[in-house]
Amino acid sequence: SASASAPSVVRAPSLATLNRTYRDPFVLTALLAMLLNPLFSHAAEAAPLTRAAGLVDDHLSQSGRQRLAAMISRLPSEVLAARFVRPVRDAVDRAVRSLRAGGSATMGEMIALVRLLGIGYEANELALAGRGDGASGAGGAPLAAEAEAESRGVPPSEFYAPVLSEQLDAMRDYMTYARHGPYERGLPPEGGWSFCSEPWILSTAAKARILSAEAQIKMQQSQASQLHEQLSGVAPPTRQVLLPAKRRSSWLSPGHERMALAEKGAPYFILRVRRDHLVDDSLDALSQSTVAEILKPLRVIFEGEPAIDEGGVRKEFFQLLVDQLFQADFGMFEWSEEVRCYWFSPSSFEQAEFFLVGLVLGLAIYNGVILNLHFPPLLYRRLQNTPVGLADLREVQPDLWRGLTSLLHFDGDVESVFMSDFSVTHNVFGESRTHELIPGGASVPVTNANRDEYVRLHVQYLLVDAVAEPFAAFQKGFLLLCDGVAFSFLAPRELEELIVGTPHLDFKALQGNTKYDGFSETDPTVLHFWEVVHSFEADDKRALLTFATGCDRAPIGGLGKLNFILQRSDDDSMQLPHAHTCFNLLSMPAYMSRGKLRDRLTIAIRNSQGFGLQ
Repeated sequence: SASASAPSVVRAPSLATLNRTYRDPFVLTALLAMLLNPLFSHAAEAAPLTRAAGLVDDHLSQSGRQRLAAMISRLPSEVLAARFVRPVRDAVDRAVRSLRAGGSATMGEMIALVRLLGIGYEANELALAGRGDGASGAGGAPLAAEAEAESRGVPPSEFYAPVLSEQLDAMRDYMTYARHGPYERGLPPEGGWSFCSEPWILSTAAKARILSAEAQIKMQQSQASQLHEQLSGVAPPTRQVLLPAKRRSSWLSPGHERMALAEKGAPYFILRVRRDHLVDDSLDALSQSTVAEILKPLRVIFEGEPAIDEGGVRKEFFQLLVDQLFQADFGMFEWSEEVRCYWFSPSSFEQAEFFLVGLVLGLAIYNGVILNLHFPPLLYRRLQNTPVGLADLREVQPDLWRGLTSLLHFDGDVESVFMSDFSVTHNVFGESRTHELIPGGASVPVTNANRDEYVRLHVQYLLVDAVAEPFAAFQKGFLLLCDGVAFSFLAPRELEELIVGTPHLDFKALQGNTKYDGFSETDPTVLHFWEVVHSFEADDKRALLTFATGCDRAPIGGLGKLNFILQRSDDDSMQLPHAHTCFNLLSMPAYMSRGKLRDRLTIAIRNSQGFGLQ
């Protein structure tokens, strides 16, 4: 039977055999065949798979694990996913359920399964790194070999363990990691192992909770430090503001100045801004703050408005601020219509402004606010210091990427056909300027022999060197708040999702997760509401989200993860709906007709900004 045959396969390699696998590839082949046993995809075979994971973790040397990962990396993607990743990942989740329910699984068995899946993750990284980016020249890999390489590897999200990610105690796991640090594979997990040692197994949402736990600890430490100074009577050290040279003339009256000074001692970081001077007021206030102050929880006050910030006001503040910072008037970023995203302008020289923009992004993450940004994925890789290559250029200048790729794969005489040299010409404030990629590059032709070097230098200049100063300032501001241990757990694509949320808006998922206060799911008003919402164009759907939640993006995991509440405010009337963005709550009368509901809701979402209708 299946259950009888699987254990015999697992027992095939002896411990002595496993101990010598680092020098015997034939034994590793047998071990891999055992791990790819299709029976392991069934829950009934959990015990044999768990024993196999324990053998590998206890007895396979580091060299053996590396060789095994190299062998796994050569598997076709469908085999890797179906025969290795999913069976082991599902076994991890079963062990999590068993542990929480007081079942037979042990912590050691679960850790062994996680580490076995980790070998698969390393193999997948090797497979993805082996994919060509179109930069190989005429002497590169044959097309058949390139096609084979492209067939390997699976999306990193395949390794997310959903049950583990959902049930993870983020604060406890982070604190364990902070006390004991990472545990390398092969070392006994005694005393203080945490899932943060293998962060790739956690979903983006789980990592966001870990990042939030780290932020909470920093906020509490900053508040406690300030309280200690106040209670002990010790004079605080001289305030070292972030950018003293950026101080502008204050718009605050003497009374407001005294209030703002008193607020420095509050347990929150309070930003007072005027709507019609949002950028100037915000950047001025941030530049005159200290690191200790911005580490406290953020509260935003729009001058002249009675709203109290319980989350909704700061969400609106960040979105309005970002919208204005990226306007063409500031000249800091260039918009590409082809890829519909911004990139750093090489003609920008105001480093302090870039520092403050990076700080704004870091402050948003630190306070759990999602932003509607339009940066290419390249930005998030660069924030984590990932080296750039030709494939990255496609996200910023796709036309140039196609041209350089054609140059690399051209079969004829490159020099006579392309007539290029080792220089780059670009515009700065309407003036054409030339930059030589090598000394005397304007007189060095690009040939078949040096075209690889030319492409490498061209890409390096456009994506790194030409924007080195503004990007360095931007990165410094961003990392001021986002450079903790938890930040290192994020892959670039996860960092992007953490900042901008999920772009796809699935309102069916939102409907399925909505809670009702004063309404029931089958009330005519509720049925009319969802009919109207599903019929909205994309712009009105985003406007509805902004009106009700303060953000037009879905949280990590999609709209199905949003805690949305639809509340009955009164009987049928001509009153407009209103919202409490701090609580993702939309309140409306029990409109009796779909037409009235559409009319009242449309007026509200298209004409609201701040505290009340404009």
